[in-house]
Amino acid sequence: MSKYRLPGANALFAVIISALMFTPQVTQIPTYMVISNLGMLDTYWSLVLPKLAVAYNIFLMKQFIDQIPDALLEAAHIDGASEWRIFWRVVMPVCRPAWATLIIFAFIANWNDYFTPLVFTTSESMKTLPLALQTLAGGPGTVARSGAVAAGTLLVTLPPILIFLAFQKMVINTMAYSGIKS
Repeated sequence: MSKYRLPGANALFAVIISALMFTPQVTQIPTYMVISNLGMLDTYWSLVLPKLAVAYNIFLMKQFIDQIPDALLEAAHIDGASEWRIFWRVVMPVCRPAWATLIIFAFIANWNDYFTPLVFTTSESMKTLPLALQTLAGGPGTVARSGAVAAGTLLVTLPPILIFLAFQKMVINTMAYSGIKS
């Protein structure tokens, strides 16, 4: 076991892993109650705040950071770097590919999320593109708006593609590093 692990980190990681068992829809009622009690319904905060601490994101970053060789951290420590300096100057630059992958996954998941804005927003101005696209479609059997729906679908599809193209090289680096063990 590495000397760089926090005491109780395995117990905390077990809690995070157990949180992966539940779909976001299962935790939607308690999340709604918290957002409602904080008075943030129908605001941008209600769409952003619940997405900050997602168990999968924490799992992905923890697994990537565990692959950093202890020799690299020890070398920085021997050179006189403090723990925070090691974190910001050694660990974070090594984690850039993982952060890029995480940004892509989180952006696509939030961009395509239909359920959360449906529950937390009520005004037309707060509708996200997936909700607006459903409204634009006009319901089942409506053929007259197919051109507008196709244009809306292009608008919904284009940003995730651009984000992926921007971070594509770093995602490939993440896949290359994932097989390295110390």
